[in-house]
Amino acid sequence: MSVWLFDERFTDSPAKITVAVVAFAVMAAVHNPVADGAVLFVAGFFLLAGLPVVLDWSELHAGPERAGGAAGFLLLAGNLGGVVLALIVQAVVGNPYLSLGVLVLAGLAGLALATRLPARGAAALATRLPARAAAQEGESP
Repeated sequence: MSVWLFDERFTDSPAKITVAVVAFAVMAAVHNPVADGAVLFVAGFFLLAGLPVVLDWSELHAGPERAGGAAGFLLLAGNLGGVVLALIVQAVVGNPYLSLGVLVLAGLAGLALATRLPARGAAALATRLPARAAAQEGESP
């Protein structure tokens, strides 16, 4: 894995959140089961690949000795977010427009959070994990 790929993984998060926001907005506007299924398929195609990337990303940040704890924290945070989001949607479940609108708003909040994450470039990676960065310099991009 080259250092430039590290930046690509980081900047991919807002794009994936945007896919989810657009998917819920389309589902709120179009109430066709076939169209909704197609939208969910496309969104799932892009979002499903995000978990292994985020877990690998967490190992780069936490280091190999704390990779298990970082992965566990991310999985627990994801489950907590799912529970909180389900409880919020439950309050407006009687109206499908409001339910999907709440999901769109939650996605927009996640997008705002993802775009405010600090940028990490090759220099930050090299200072944090010098041995791994030095090994990556020998690889071709």
